[in-house]
Amino acid sequence: MNEKRCIGWLPVLAAASVLAVGQTSVPIPNQTRGGDFGGQSFTRPARTVASLPAGCASGEVVALTTGATGLYYCTPAGVWSAVAAHSHGLADLSGISGKQGASGVLQTYGGGTVNSGECAQFDASGSLTSSGKPCAAMVPNAGQSFTSQTAVTVAHNQGTANVLVSCYDTNGAVVQPDEIRVVDASTVQVTFGQPQSGSCVVNTVNGGWASGGAGGGGGTNPSAAGLQSWTGVAWQARSLTGGSTKVSVANGDGVAGAPTIDIVEASLQLSHLGGAVTAAQVPALDASKITTGTLAAVQIPSLDASKITTGTLAAVQIPSLDASKITSGILPAARLGSGTANSTVFLRGDGTWATASGGGGGGSVVTSGGVTGTGTSQDPVRVDPNGGAASQAFYVGNPTGWGTLAAASCLEKNITAAGVQPGDAIAPVFPYLANGLLGMMYAANNLIVVRLCNATAVGISVGDGLAFGGRVIRGF
Repeated sequence: MNEKRCIGWLPVLAAASVLAVGQTSVPIPNQTRGGDFGGQSFTRPARTVASLPAGCASGEVVALTTGATGLYYCTPAGVWSAVAAHSHGLADLSGISGKQGASGVLQTYGGGTVNSGECAQFDASGSLTSSGKPCAAMVPNAGQSFTSQTAVTVAHNQGTANVLVSCYDTNGAVVQPDEIRVVDASTVQVTFGQPQSGSCVVNTVNGGWASGGAGGGGGTNPSAAGLQSWTGVAWQARSLTGGSTKVSVANGDGVAGAPTIDIVEASLQLSHLGGAVTAAQVPALDASKITTGTLAAVQIPSLDASKITTGTLAAVQIPSLDASKITSGILPAARLGSGTANSTVFLRGDGTWATASGGGGGGSVVTSGGVTGTGTSQDPVRVDPNGGAASQAFYVGNPTGWGTLAAASCLEKNITAAGVQPGDAIAPVFPYLANGLLGMMYAANNLIVVRLCNATAVGISVGDGLAFGGRVIRGF
């Protein structure tokens, strides 16, 4: 009886078991012995999310599909971290033990045919490729021999206008060409002022300027204004070894504008120069270099008196001489005033030699120059209150604004002196002046004019606050 009841329930249990399988999920960690999905056509081990969940369990992994996309794992619980990109150090690369240089970029060869001894180069993409030729490849200099020629053409065929050109005579001495012209990227033409024999060599490895200032037509030459193009300008420098004693510079191909040169020579002889030399071309010439000839006065605008050691100066060469400069000797009487100077006359205040009037036993008294009276008791000789009696007045001033007095120049400043008239005699009083400064004073309307002159070849600074004095003297 019991056995029959058990058999009767089996189909029901089996059907229930099959129904349960079709309606429930199977937990893989608990229901499988291994996680081998190698045979599956599609797998997705991590769930995808548009934003990271607020919470997470340690070890949980998600794939973020927006923003900073990528895989994120949870560790510790509640903290998401991005899965770091995988990387290797140099030690992980087979056969690489280290690197040279500071760059963080590892360059690799870009492919192509490689032959032993070829030099590597970078292509337009920055990859290393073969140049197809050795690194140390040297191009032989092109040369051309010539005999008794004034023009030589050298074909170097290197496809560049940046060349160096040198020429030598048959003894190996350098010969300076009259002109070096780059005809094109393959040819150079050399000309001489006189027929020459020897050889010319063209170097195209580095390019540049040839000896003596000649070079490629596309080259540049540094100057004060920066790098200036010399294209179309033919420099002509005649060689002193070629039979010429002159050096000339000229523009070629009708280029406008006269070229200029700087002459640097220890001892320059004017006979070596073709044509005339202007003063502007010789801004500073040592007198020791002038050994012959005569200089005109206009060529010596300022000459220090210490340089004159012989001869006699004419009066016109001393237009203004301060009396303080006369320190010895006696001036001839005739130099002191007009008229005839002798033992019977005296020098009046007006600068005239005159006969003295008689005295003692009476007679008339002749007066002039600020003295009046006949000499009688009723009309004694006395100072004329309306005349120019002898008087002295002293004036002091501190002119300012002297600044730096240029070489071979003069400057005047005024001292206020009420009553002073042109022609009044001035006894000057100068402060200490620097060596090379010459001073003088003269009278003007209500002024004493102070004149300082710099007799040197350099500027002299004159400070403000110097006291200058002048004593005005009026005689009878």
